Amino acid sequence: MKRAAQRVYREHGIKYFAFPVVVVLLLASLFDEHLGPYLEKREEVVDQQLTAENNESILALNEKIVASHDKLNADFQTVQQKVFVHANAQEALQAMQGQLQPMLQSLYFDGVQFTDLQDKPVNTVVNRISLTAHFQGVPQQLPRLQAALAQAPKTLGIENLELKVVPDPQRGGQQLDITMRLTSLHMKPMPAALETVAAAAATAKNNRDLPNSRKPQ
Repeated sequence: MKRAAQRVYREHGIKYFAFPVVVVLLLASLFDEHLGPYLEKREEVVDQQLTAENNESILALNEKIVASHDKLNADFQTVQQKVFVHANAQEALQAMQGQLQPMLQSLYFDGVQFTDLQDKPVNTVVNRISLTAHFQGVPQQLPRLQAALAQAPKTLGIENLELKVVPDPQRGGQQLDITMRLTSLHMKPMPAALETVAAAAATAKNNRDLPNSRKPQ
């Protein structure tokens, strides 16, 4: 075999030995020139198909998100109309007084006063606000007050009610001395509420990460 190869080399030179290499290089060139662009195009088509499928999935998901958002937004708007939406609890308590004062006066209660204004967080978004209303009236006015509270623009709940029979110095006879503890809900406007939730989430995450950061290395 070796002698035959030497004989071929003497008679024809290196061309027969180089021919297989040339064929391989030629095939490689053809592959690079034709099959390479084909594979690139094929990959591009596959990428486009994947992109189209992803876009369809995103559009479908977006439709679901929009539908959920619309439903939640409608529910939120309904709830928001019944609570005091203000930048802080102090403003909400003032608005609560502003709703109660004309209501009680329109029902002809006397000596209306508000004391012990408080707010207490319910969660990161909502506060419970409360105050004590003190006024005088007669028993016949109480059902009308109950109806007015039920129809009030903002939700007002009675937490405690104390009734005392006292003299009526103006008209003679007796009247009711009424002490009523009223509660409602307050939340910040939506952008501020979202910022509060985000800040609370970040604080909670930092608190969870803090013990890990203190572990010895």
